[in-house]
Amino acid sequence: MLLASIQTLANSIRTYFHHTEGRGNNCVVEPFRRGDLDYFFAYPEDYSQQSPEWVNGQFGIRPHNPAFEVIFVYSESEGSLDLNYRGSYKAIEPLQAMFATAILQLPELPPDPKDSRVYDLGPLMQRNFDFTYDLDSGIESIVVKKLRLSSRATKGERISLEADTSRDPQAVYALLDRIQAAMPMAQYSVTQVDLAVSMVVEADRPPKTVNIHITYPNSCSLKYDEVGLKLRDMLSASGIEPREPTDNWCRAPWPAIPGCIVCAPMCSIGMKIGCGRPMRR
Repeated sequence: MLLASIQTLANSIRTYFHHTEGRGNNCVVEPFRRGDLDYFFAYPEDYSQQSPEWVNGQFGIRPHNPAFEVIFVYSESEGSLDLNYRGSYKAIEPLQAMFATAILQLPELPPDPKDSRVYDLGPLMQRNFDFTYDLDSGIESIVVKKLRLSSRATKGERISLEADTSRDPQAVYALLDRIQAAMPMAQYSVTQVDLAVSMVVEADRPPKTVNIHITYPNSCSLKYDEVGLKLRDMLSASGIEPREPTDNWCRAPWPAIPGCIVCAPMCSIGMKIGCGRPMRR
């Protein structure tokens, strides 16, 4: 096990908790192997605390910096990863992704078949969609470089729209307009999008382009490093984040529930998958 990989995991954990919870200024990861299992004990720094103590007969309020514990248990033979962490459920997937990229050297976390969250990419069909982000995030511009549309009527039928956006940031939507003029697009849903984000990563250097690849139902290419976390914040603020379906989301197989203006007019009988989109009446 390379020490560099362990240090990468420690740095990723530190960056994540510092960004999301304001703790984790330091982190150390200690590997341990028992039988066929590899254990990785991570100890990020917790919030500073003060406690009354007696030391050498002297009483006082003394500050200290405790650590909290994150334990990864990996079985190479079974290809399984267990995680022991007492904290927010939202941290589970990011922690798993950090382990996958740092220790297993995977480009991203493999999809979890039990994860029922989905992206609603439908709003990106509109050329006037506004991305929302903080002014101090370093983000300067966001361009849609590619859209993949999947037919609701014919399984496996897809249309990919990709254009040169170097001169016209709206080039993909100009192409979509031409296609919509020739054929009805109401039966197609956005199932994949590529974004190019121009952002300042280092204050003394020019902006760099960061590419984001999002695929329905819940795949995203962003990592959980400092840049990835800022861009995930942007996606969340813009309403583009995987969410658990609610009662307002269609879970029925086609045809959709009557009265949903998104699906009912164009549903096709015979599809075996659910709509998975917010119902709009």
